[in-house]
Amino acid sequence: MLRRFAATLAGALALSSLVAACASTAAPLSSPSRSVPSLSSKLQQVSSPVPRDVSAINLSWMNAHQGWALATTPRCTGDRCVAVLGTRDGGRVWTELAHLRACSSECTLVGEEQLSAITFASPKLGYIYGGLGDSPLMMTTDGGRDWKVEKGRDTAALALAGNVVVRVSSSGAGCPGPCAWSIDEAALATDSWTSVAAPATGNHYSAQLLVEGSDVYALFPGSLTQGAGTQQASLYISEDGGAAWVERADPCGFTGSMPDDAQEMAVAPHGVLAVLCEPRVDLGTGFFVMVSTDAGVLFGSREPIPIAGGQQLAATSSTKLWVGNSDVTGQGSYVYKLIRSINGGNTWTTVVNFRGQVGPTAGSYLGFKGPSDGHWLAPGSTLWSTTNAGDSWSKSKF
Repeated sequence: MLRRFAATLAGALALSSLVAACASTAAPLSSPSRSVPSLSSKLQQVSSPVPRDVSAINLSWMNAHQGWALATTPRCTGDRCVAVLGTRDGGRVWTELAHLRACSSECTLVGEEQLSAITFASPKLGYIYGGLGDSPLMMTTDGGRDWKVEKGRDTAALALAGNVVVRVSSSGAGCPGPCAWSIDEAALATDSWTSVAAPATGNHYSAQLLVEGSDVYALFPGSLTQGAGTQQASLYISEDGGAAWVERADPCGFTGSMPDDAQEMAVAPHGVLAVLCEPRVDLGTGFFVMVSTDAGVLFGSREPIPIAGGQQLAATSSTKLWVGNSDVTGQGSYVYKLIRSINGGNTWTTVVNFRGQVGPTAGSYLGFKGPSDGHWLAPGSTLWSTTNAGDSWSKSKF
C-alpha cells in the first residue's frame, strides 16, 4: 500500500505536458447533463443527481451548509472523469453540477490533464486546479455549472486573500519537475495575473498556499527524486497580503544529521502556523507537528503524533489541532483515523476510527470554516462533519 504522497509524486514526474484529455470519447450519460470534448471548451450543463460509485477528491465550503466537491465518476470510457458536485445541507444530499473530461491525480500518463483541488471565493465564483506543477486552472462564475480554462501558466496552489486571488504557478515540467515557480495575484473573477515573487526553488514538485488575515504562506515540499539540494521544503511567508515575501528554511529541521521534511501546513487566527513533519529516515521518531504563534518566525517543540502516515492537518488555534490519515492509495484495507489535540500536540485523542478499503483515488480534505464547523473526507465516499468544534463527528455518504 502506498501513501498518496508517493502516488502523486510519480504522477508529477511522469507528466511532461497538458495537451490532451483523459479519454477521447465519453460513454452516454443517463442524466440531462452532457460532457464536452475537451477542457479547452466552456461547459454548458444542468444539474442532475449524483451517479453511483462516486469517489470524492477534494472539498470547498462556504459555510457549514453550502459546499462543493471535486469527484471522480465512472461515466467516461478509459480513465476516470472528474465531476463537480454541490450541496446546500452540509453534505447529506449532493447534486452533480458539471462533468469534466479530465483525470484526477491518480493519472500518470503523459498528456493527461489533472484536476485535484477546488476552491470557492463566493457562492458564484470558484476555481479548480491540479495541485501539482503541471495543472490547468479553471474558473466558474455561476456556482459551478459552467467552467472555463484560463490560458497561461500551470497552477499548483491557490488561495483567497481579501479581494484578490493568490496562486503558485509554474511554466511546466522539464527541469526536471516544474520550472520557474512564481507567486501571482489577480483580482477576483479575472484572468489577469501579476507575479509578486519568484521563489528560487528547484527541487520541488508541488505547493500549498494558505491565507489567514494578512498573512500568506506558501510551502514547497521537497522531492527526493530531484537529486538537488537537501530536498527539504521551502517556506515563503508574506505578512502584507502577498505583496512582499521572505523565504525561510524547512521548520522541521533535522533529527541528528538526518533531515525531517515539512509535508503539510495549517493556519489559524493570531499568527498561528502549524506544520506536519515527516522524518526522512525512520529513526523511531515518527511524524510530528510543530506550531508557531508569530506567523512562522519561531516554532515550538516537536510534538509526536500517534498514527502512521498522517498527511492531513488542520488547526483552529495554537492548541486545537487535528491530523487525519485518509490520504492513502493502494490495495486492501486500512485503519483510518482522525485524531485531535487540545493542548498543542502534547496529547492526542482519536475522534474518528474505522477500517475501510483502500481505493485507487484518495480523498484529501481536512478543514474548518471558523472555529466550529469542520469536515474530513474519508475513503468510501464518506464525509465526516462537526458543528461543535470537533467534539463529535457525524457521517454521511456521497
